[in-house]
Amino acid sequence: MKKIILLSVLLLLAFKISKAQENKVITLLSPNLYEFLGLSEEQKAKISPLVEEIKSIQEKQRATFEEMRKKREAGEQFDREEMLKLRDQREKDVNTMKSNIEKIKAELTEEQLEKFKEVQLPNFEMRRRNRP
Repeated sequence: MKKIILLSVLLLLAFKISKAQENKVITLLSPNLYEFLGLSEEQKAKISPLVEEIKSIQEKQRATFEEMRKKREAGEQFDREEMLKLRDQREKDVNTMKSNIEKIKAELTEEQLEKFKEVQLPNFEMRRRNRP
């Protein structure tokens, strides 16, 4: 009886692992993005700088928000001018990323564009707390 239960659990686990591997999420920054889309060397050369710029922007934003979180936890107040500057920079960054995504799409074939629809793109919406 224990062997049957153990075997059942192992089969279920193997099934879940195979399903999870099938459902891997491909993002714009995934290392296997180019293979997933089936890009040619020429396409890779054109798209790579655009993807790298998006990656750089996202890393910069992460660092900025981490710095803000640390300041908030330390009880520091944010200067209005500083917040407005950060908001303006974020808007510029979002526009750059959206523009780069459109440039990437312009380099893709119809088949690649269909696959690109499965790629998880960055979330450009600002998360806002519900404040009274």
